[in-house]
Amino acid sequence: MYRHLGVVCLAFCLSFACGESPSLESARFGLDDPNPCFGSEDPVCDDGVVCNYDACLDGICRHTTALTSPLCCVEDSDCDDINICTYDSCGPDNECVFVENDMPNCCTVHEDCGPGGEWDDGFPWTIDFCQDNQCMHVLNPCSCEEGFTCLPDDDICTSDECDVLTCTCVHIPIQDCCEVSADCDDGNVCTQGSCIDQGFAFPKCEHTAVAGCCNEDLECDDGNPCTDDSCVNHKCRNPATTTPDCCMSDADCDYLDECSLVSYCDLEANTCIVIMNPNPGPCACCWSAFECSDGNVYTLDQCVEGCCVSIPEPTICNPGLGYLCDDGDLCTQDECVEINPDWGGQGKCIYSPIVSCCHSDEECDQPGMTDDNPCTVDTCDPAAHQCVFTPKTQCCTPGVSWDECDDGNSCTDDFCIDYSCKHVNKFPGCCTSSSQCDDFNPCTIDQCDTETGLCEHSLDLATDWGCQSASDCYDGDVCTLDQCVGCWCENIVVEDCCTDVPTPFDPVCDDDNVCTCDICIYGQCRNLPPGWAPPSCNLSPSCCMETGDCEPSLDPCETVSCNLQTHLCEYVSLDDCAAALPVVHTFNYCPAMNDYGWAFADLEGKGIWSCGTSGPLGPDGRLRLVPESINGSLESTISTPPLASDLHPSVTIQYDRALELQGGEAHLL
Repeated sequence: MYRHLGVVCLAFCLSFACGESPSLESARFGLDDPNPCFGSEDPVCDDGVVCNYDACLDGICRHTTALTSPLCCVEDSDCDDINICTYDSCGPDNECVFVENDMPNCCTVHEDCGPGGEWDDGFPWTIDFCQDNQCMHVLNPCSCEEGFTCLPDDDICTSDECDVLTCTCVHIPIQDCCEVSADCDDGNVCTQGSCIDQGFAFPKCEHTAVAGCCNEDLECDDGNPCTDDSCVNHKCRNPATTTPDCCMSDADCDYLDECSLVSYCDLEANTCIVIMNPNPGPCACCWSAFECSDGNVYTLDQCVEGCCVSIPEPTICNPGLGYLCDDGDLCTQDECVEINPDWGGQGKCIYSPIVSCCHSDEECDQPGMTDDNPCTVDTCDPAAHQCVFTPKTQCCTPGVSWDECDDGNSCTDDFCIDYSCKHVNKFPGCCTSSSQCDDFNPCTIDQCDTETGLCEHSLDLATDWGCQSASDCYDGDVCTLDQCVGCWCENIVVEDCCTDVPTPFDPVCDDDNVCTCDICIYGQCRNLPPGWAPPSCNLSPSCCMETGDCEPSLDPCETVSCNLQTHLCEYVSLDDCAAALPVVHTFNYCPAMNDYGWAFADLEGKGIWSCGTSGPLGPDGRLRLVPESINGSLESTISTPPLASDLHPSVTIQYDRALELQGGEAHLL
């Protein structure tokens, strides 16, 4: 067997670059008909399949594809790269060719759809991803663009702005703004926060210092160098210092021990100066560790507070003598390794790190300690000194499984993008339960079609059809208010409403006033005064209920009253009455001249005078006397009503203009 494999290897080294041919031990050959063959390249073994490698092994033809190119092909169907974004074909040299096709939005990875990808939509406020080999671009619900007004977050203490760099709405807290005093907690227990209404802009936090409270040791300095000033539970503590030999005077340095000969206080350094007795007795007094050598290689000799102290040496050991290795670190394996058998068991301490043992969370993020999983939080268990990997919520692995992000809500499309689950609403108004479909109409049954996510509202037949709007309740009566209340019609009678045909003096509308026309118009009673009443009412302009309803007389020698029998105004002239001068008569209508008692007469009958209302007439501009024609001279007279002129010898009558006669002369008589 081995001899024949060696022969085949020589044959391959002749056909291929020696040393670069595939290993024959990894090639799998299929048995063919046991045709006798000779030599590794006997043409008898050629099966005519271009993608097979044919060889003669142990006198038998063998055929395999393991030693040929994986892209070898005979026809196009051999070349499926499982990528719908390419045209797959078998080339003329029997090798598969994959050419990108022109299918729009075709993709294989998310990068094809996002920034820098072929099908990027260029909008930073969309989430770009590849789904079923098609690029999808959905609006990020938290996105915005420059000039876009972000919706407020109902917090008066934030400024709602669009971050144009990230295309997201941000709600920036306004410094010191508050709604209640609880908002003014600055995290400092030594201040009392209060929310103060300034009367303008927004309420502002004010912080008042709490008496006797502290946050750090520096706030507790009492000026005494021999006290340890510290802040404990936000209260100052000033106990005597633990610093040895601290003093304020010589009395603080009265050392009466056997190691001290003389002591005093150095007031500049606030330190006791002691002149020591070198060897007073059991305590080996010392100035430094140099004087404390005990001759034991397994100890470290130190001078502590003037006395020699020896502690175990951490670098050497001797278990037989009780000197073990201990560096105090739980994450090291402490081992005593014997250096020389002739040294009586003396060894060297070796402290080897324990694999996966940790001291802090930071160590669990280091290479070799972390699990390299972006969906876990790596922390150190302080009790076990082992790294713990806690899964993150809503974290996912892109391209692995969509189920990781399934929020169980049929109204959202769930995606895994950048190791984070995204949930995008399918369409506005989508429902998952009937409780989300309330149309606030008691006449309908509200249901959610969970397959389509659409709300359906059907009329509740239990209401006996009832009503859905006021139009369903019309009863044809103009004197009722028709409305739909709780699926039932209500027809409320309207007060002061009438239904008669609009004819004068409707008895329903009678207001007991003979000077009004009582009529029903469009279901409402109207009581119209003479100036507004239609002619069919036959109301006299001088109709009255009392004298105050009558138009005042223009003639001072005339009385006015209301006849309560006829309900008409009556004007009666007073005998022997003369108007006291000065008096002003206003001719606002032509009959007023007769009403005042004025008269105009043409002495010669050459002209017919009439009353006119056009053109100016002195200061009132209301009325003028117009002659019909003038032939030659005109002699006429104007008689006034009686005037009392005891104090006025003359009366002035104003005309609108002079009369121009022949020769340009004007004669006023």
